[in-house]
Order: sequence, then structure tokens, then C-alpha cells
Amino acid sequence: MPDIQALLEAPAFEEGIRWIVGHVTAEEGHINGMMAPRFYACDKEKPSVTLEYDIADWETNSNHFLHGGICATMMDTTIGIFANYLSHGLGNGFAPTVNMSIQYLRPVPAGSTLQLEAKLNSFGKSLIHLYAEARIKGRPEICATATAAFSVQPQTARAE
Repeated sequence: MPDIQALLEAPAFEEGIRWIVGHVTAEEGHINGMMAPRFYACDKEKPSVTLEYDIADWETNSNHFLHGGICATMMDTTIGIFANYLSHGLGNGFAPTVNMSIQYLRPVPAGSTLQLEAKLNSFGKSLIHLYAEARIKGRPEICATATAAFSVQPQTARAE
């Protein structure tokens, strides 16, 4: 794993994650802004990033539980924010998702606040591997887990 300790030092770690959260939620009409993630915590020891999402009615299925596709998007967003912070911080470009696997364990009712914690597994030359857990705020039970890989792109890579 490349030396990432400097990227995980406070206050730069928290400031960097907060900046990315603000950036990805700023564009009106985009899904990240509609889900409205909020920074909750960073932990350099794990290392991990935790974001919160308030579950609105539009994010639920016909049973009034969080829709699986929206949960997947929340997982991808949370893990992706951490992956991109690391990629950019080490002088690379963006880090798009190349693979993600989710396990849905418990339903999340509308009106809940979901906390998603993304944890770094490994960081190589071309891939970043992370793991995430989702819990309803204030409850110990895991509602969903995800593993994901992100491709470290060169600084010059841009969407056309």
C-alpha cells in the first residue's frame, strides 16, 4: 500500500472529505445532491470515512423501505468519495468504480438516518479496494455491506 499516512492526518483528512462531499452534492438535479449525504466522521486508524443519509419517501420502495438501487448508489457514493480523496491526494486523477458487490441484510424504513462507513482495504498502483457497512443511526445492526474496487486513473483522464 502506498504511503497514505499524511493524507489521513487531521485536519486535512476531514477537510478533504468535507470538500468532496460539498462538491459532489452541489450540482442541482444530480443524484448525489438529491440523496444529500452529510459528513459524519473520519478515522485515520481504521482508516475510514462515515457519511449520513436521511431516507426520504422518494428513496423508498412500495413497502416504504429504502430501495435497493438507492442503497447501492449511497454505498457507491460513500466509498467513491473516500477512493477519490485518496487517489487525488496521491497525485492521481479520479477513481471510477470498476466493481461493487452489495449484501442487503435488513430493511431501512423511510424517515431513518443511515450511516455508511467506508473502510480502506488496500491501495495499489491501479486499484483501490474498500469495504462499507450501513447502519441505522443509533443501532448496532448492519443493514447492508459492500465491497468495491476503484480504478486509479492518471491525472489527465477526463470525461468528454
